[in-house]
Formats: sequence, structure tokens, C-alpha cells
Amino acid sequence: MAKNAVADLKSIGFKNLLDDPKLKSLVANRPIMAPKGAILVYETTPGAKASNAGHVEIKTEDSGKGGYISVSESQRPTYGYAIPAQRRLIGVMYRSDL
Repeated sequence: MAKNAVADLKSIGFKNLLDDPKLKSLVANRPIMAPKGAILVYETTPGAKASNAGHVEIKTEDSGKGGYISVSESQRPTYGYAIPAQRRLIGVMYRSDL
């Protein structure tokens, strides 16, 4: 499931930027500030009956700029648009060595 991506990605060397208090305050509610190449992981929408899988998207542009890809390409993050804002961002997964 997508919501398990945080643990799966950590197991292969990714770091969750939300684990760093300084970075968390920058990106937790503003996915647009995630670095290019970051994998954004969302929890399941509270009360959702259709799925409990969560959601994952990849940031395709530099920090501060739009550009995301999931099942489709978009200039806006899933947070607050295609998926309601109550779905919490639980991972901004990044590896600087890739």
C-alpha cells in the first residue's frame, strides 16, 4: 500500500525530510517546497470507504515550483486539490545521492 512507502523507502536509503524539525516546518503543509525528485507520501483520507491505501506522488520541479506526477501529471500537489486537505502528508522521501 502507498501509505507503507515511508518504511519501504527508508529501508533502501531514503530519508524522510519530515523527520527533521527544521525541514518539517518548511514542507509539512506546503508540498510545493519539497525538492525536485522527492517522493511525497500521503496517509489514507480519514473516513474513506473506497480505499485505505494512501497516495504517492513524485515532485518533478524545483522547490517552490509546481510539477507532480502520480497517476497523471499536474502542476499542483495532491494535497488540497485532487485529494482533500485532510489527507496528511506523512513522508517527503529523498535521497541526495541519486
